[in-house]
Amino acid sequence: MTTQRLSRLHKRILQWLAADHQRTKGFILSSHEELVKALQRDKGTISRSLRILEGRGWIVIGRSPGGKAQHLTLTPEGHNPTTSSTLDTLIFPAYAASTG
Repeated sequence: MTTQRLSRLHKRILQWLAADHQRTKGFILSSHEELVKALQRDKGTISRSLRILEGRGWIVIGRSPGGKAQHLTLTPEGHNPTTSSTLDTLIFPAYAASTG
């Protein structure tokens, strides 16, 4: 499996969603707007990054009937570093070092 490189922003998005998942005990209710505010980036930049992460299968963007992004959820691969060597190495380097 080839490693897919992630930008610093992609890493921050995945880390933020993982922290939100832990904080809410598994009920991710993160919204696009909350992510824009938390990472202090413009909405277009975040939207493009989210589409890339969704295309890689690491997140799901929940949409309204009109197509507007309503909530963000990590997939099992995006959430659990033990099942994804790519995320294990890129997002959770301390974990990778301790298990490697």
